[in-house]
Amino acid sequence: MKQLDISCIKRWVAKGSSKLSQPASIGISCPECSLRGVFTTKRRYYDEYRDTLSCSADCPACGVQVHFWVKDLIGQSDKDSEHQPTLYMSPAMDSHLDLSKLPDSVPANVVQFCSSTQDVYQTGNLTATSVLAQSTLDALFTEFLPVGNSRTNLAKLITESISSIELDRPLINLATSLRNDGNLKELLDSGQHTSPETADALMQLLEHLITYIYVMPEEFKKLDKQFAELNRVTNLARRNLDSSSDVDDPDADEKQAA
Repeated sequence: MKQLDISCIKRWVAKGSSKLSQPASIGISCPECSLRGVFTTKRRYYDEYRDTLSCSADCPACGVQVHFWVKDLIGQSDKDSEHQPTLYMSPAMDSHLDLSKLPDSVPANVVQFCSSTQDVYQTGNLTATSVLAQSTLDALFTEFLPVGNSRTNLAKLITESISSIELDRPLINLATSLRNDGNLKELLDSGQHTSPETADALMQLLEHLITYIYVMPEEFKKLDKQFAELNRVTNLARRNLDSSSDVDDPDADEKQAA
């Protein structure tokens, strides 16, 4: 289940004499086919005790059924209420990048490129996705290009940006925090008085470190293998297509010789 922005509800309707507004249509990307569309809800049921409405809708493109829940529905009808409704859906579409969780340090133009790429991907426009992904990579690494260096191809751009990205900075900061006067050193030394918040922060540290040192490099290796396999399949399909064209045109060799 995934929470959606309440603005995804495109149209509200009042059911009978009830003052409660209910969602009639919801604009989302289908979790099955990824195409973005407006889902018309059906079988709407309101649970008064829990102030929760449940409903379903079929994807207008592939027909897969999606379920929705709206909590605190009274907040939608009562404009003075402090409790505004929240929207959830299931099954949830896997989001490749949650832009709402990006830190403020990410440049606005990089966020915009990521948003545009994600939007066209969710509409099923694969060619535009490829083009915008390259533009996003270019914008991402241009931010770290040393002054005076010229932008050439993407490979050279990334290579020349590595020194400015400071990939080792998180580990340097961790080592600093573990010195005698460091914050993490002080927390670890007071082990018998560890609070739940401290224990939770330490678990987050371990998770981030394992991801940073081991998981991310392995994920990039897997992606590179996937790129190689995709190229193999694409090239094979292209060769088969060329062979098929030659068979369909028996005079192709004569035309080429002429």
